[in-house]
Amino acid sequence: MGMKDYVRACEIMSQHLEIQDFVGSRPETLVQKAEKVLGLHFPLTFRHFVLEYGAGSFGGFEVYGVINDQYYNSAIPNGVWATLDARAKWNLPMHYFHVANDGMGTDFCLDFNLSIGDESPVVIYEIGLQSTEQTIPKVADDFGIFFLSNVMQSLDFHLGQRTGGS
Repeated sequence: MGMKDYVRACEIMSQHLEIQDFVGSRPETLVQKAEKVLGLHFPLTFRHFVLEYGAGSFGGFEVYGVINDQYYNSAIPNGVWATLDARAKWNLPMHYFHVANDGMGTDFCLDFNLSIGDESPVVIYEIGLQSTEQTIPKVADDFGIFFLSNVMQSLDFHLGQRTGGS
């Protein structure tokens, strides 16, 4: 789990460059600055993602991450901006990092309150609702599992489109 899943997702993506669009590797100093601004330390697999890919998409799966240090005047897929914006507008609790949206209104966050070791689980958090108004289901034990699952779903969809399948 964790890093093995993350590495497998990267291997799959490397074979399908035509459907990926990432900003590219980010320097350690920029990642550390983002963590300081957020008051969070990224979990191991997500840290690898932002250092290697920054932020972006694979097929229809978009991952928010670290793009630059424009935290208050930016847009998706800048996850630092998305998190700070959700904190300011919707009172997103400080222990969440907004990592993705499925395009249908479901927001996915890393939950730092539930961290075990070097990893934090990915949960569904409906940004805009108070935490007392919602259940917060865990969708993956860590970012690596979440990443691999979504990479595989995006690839299946892409391959189905190419072959005329549904």
